[in-house]
Amino acid sequence: MKSPHADTLPLIMTHGWPGSVIEMLGVVGPLTDPAAHGGRAEDAFDLVLPSLPGYGLSDEPTEVGWDPGRVAQAWAELMRRLGYTRYVAQGGDVGAAVIDAMGRQATRGYSASTSTCSWAGCSAAPRQRNPSRNARRSTRSHIQDE
Repeated sequence: MKSPHADTLPLIMTHGWPGSVIEMLGVVGPLTDPAAHGGRAEDAFDLVLPSLPGYGLSDEPTEVGWDPGRVAQAWAELMRRLGYTRYVAQGGDVGAAVIDAMGRQATRGYSASTSTCSWAGCSAAPRQRNPSRNARRSTRSHIQDE
């Protein structure tokens, strides 16, 4: 979902189990058009909300092996195909494991992440790669600084 504002940072958000992208629909407006929700236009994101394979509205994978690492690779390819050369990620529950894998794989273009998870073994420590020296003093720079 493209923001109506210029110069936005792409944000890929990954849902958890047993969820779907439907649970994220409430944040689309505030994240893509924060000015319409009491925020600042410079805090806007372009959103990418893929569905985890076999979860929610997505079909069951036709082959085995769709673990968080493989999904992370698929998300990186998705962002590349969408033309994003730099982006951040958010994930909850299983989505947190996916974005953790993105950080460990040093995915090209991936800059930072934030996660929300409540299961044991989930690393809640934020990941950061090559933060921009010119990061805005906004929600976007806050994500990079966490």
